[in-house]
Amino acid sequence: MTTAPVARPGSIGRARPVSSLGYALLAAVAHEPVTGYRLAQLLRDPIGFFWETQHSQIYPELSRLERSGLITSSSGPGPGPRPKRTYTATEAGLAELRAWIARPSRFGGRHDELLLKVYASWLVEPSVLRELIAEARRHHAAQLELYLARDASARERGIDRLGPSDPRFADYLTLRRGVDFERGRLAWCDWVLELLPA
Repeated sequence: MTTAPVARPGSIGRARPVSSLGYALLAAVAHEPVTGYRLAQLLRDPIGFFWETQHSQIYPELSRLERSGLITSSSGPGPGPRPKRTYTATEAGLAELRAWIARPSRFGGRHDELLLKVYASWLVEPSVLRELIAEARRHHAAQLELYLARDASARERGIDRLGPSDPRFADYLTLRRGVDFERGRLAWCDWVLELLPA
């Protein structure tokens, strides 16, 4: 007598768990049906501000999600010679996304090249470290300026008051985390620069 396999958390009855990229794609598709091109844009902005992926990984992962029944796709006429493919989340995909959101998060894991370089910076002249931190400060200042402009626009449109059932409010929550992150990075850069010889 054989027994049916027991669904593991993160698999909902499938043999292969959903990857972190799969969840990022599901989160984007859950908002509305989107093309692969639009998905790539969303993975750059706004998702790319807090979660990184490579473009070459997107379409293989979309195929896996579709084989797993978490998304469906349809073809239609496109602007060029190729048909346009649009992806839509299924009920099973939304259920998987809801279950994943409710599970405890794993913190860390994103590569931080700057901190790795700082960790090994005792090997270089202080001037090299100073320039590294100054460059990082310029980057984070520009990113903070971008986030603050988006924050002001969102508040003018009342997005900060929409409530948790609106996807625009969820997007706003991640934007506010970006603002605080960039402010923290700037403060850290300033502190390091104060410690280093001019």
